[in-house]
Amino acid sequence: MARPLPYSQIDKADALAAKRLATHPKDEMARTLARAVAALRTRHEREEVAEDAEALAAYKATRDEETFPAELVYEILDGANKLRAYRKYRGYTLAQLAGRAGLSVSYISDIERGRLPGSIAANRKLAAVLDLDLEDLV
Repeated sequence: MARPLPYSQIDKADALAAKRLATHPKDEMARTLARAVAALRTRHEREEVAEDAEALAAYKATRDEETFPAELVYEILDGANKLRAYRKYRGYTLAQLAGRAGLSVSYISDIERGRLPGSIAANRKLAAVLDLDLEDLV
């Protein structure tokens, strides 16, 4: 699929067609260009309406979900351990998280340091304590 023409290029083509048609109203090339520009504008407008509808649907589907600060998101995107990032964000020490999840401090520390992947059962417990979906941790 070809990349859509940017608006700046559509505007230039429109101006070129209008200028040519102003001096040569019967120029078929200019008329064809003007029709093509109108079609491109219509296509862009339809795509924008579709994108807006998609964004609105996504917003409505997630508006009741918790949002996280950009700093936390960027930290995770930059490769930080998710468990550690969420633990610190929630304000838990290793000992507090371990106590609430029923796991050992050393086990959680090993998961945070990447020494162990952590079992599904452990990750479920940790996710529950941190009020997250399991998918947020793995």
